[in-house]
Amino acid sequence: MRRGRIAAALVLLAAAGCAGTRGAERDAGPRERDALVGYEWRLVAVESRDSDEDRTPVEPTVYTLELRADGRVLVRADCNRGEGHWKRDGSKLWFPDLVFTQIDCGFESLFEDVAQGLASVEGYAFRDGHLFLLEAGSNELLEYEPAQEDAGDAR
Repeated sequence: MRRGRIAAALVLLAAAGCAGTRGAERDAGPRERDALVGYEWRLVAVESRDSDEDRTPVEPTVYTLELRADGRVLVRADCNRGEGHWKRDGSKLWFPDLVFTQIDCGFESLFEDVAQGLASVEGYAFRDGHLFLLEAGSNELLEYEPAQEDAGDAR
């Protein structure tokens, strides 16, 4: 099941990339195009095609991502906070200047996975109301869901 989700997200990203950035942006409906902005996203898992083990947060509410309309991004990754800017071109998404506080959150923390993952994101896709962020040059995928139940209905 997990590998199927990763494969599906990679296919979505590849298809969006093949359509070209202008075509991908033009063909996306307004809800999909705007779905990144104005929501708080909660981490579901850090997934890898190289491993059968997903890394899931013990407490999902302390792993959030918020992309604001003014181009700022706010991140909570366990006991650390991150801030910077986000940019998008079609299905490509990146965070050029994201910085985090550097507190040691403990053994079970996914802070390093999230911080490194967001620093190397190259694209995104939506599937079943979830946001998938693909890391550049990696088989890693960050999976997020809307933090509010009713936010999933808007996608």
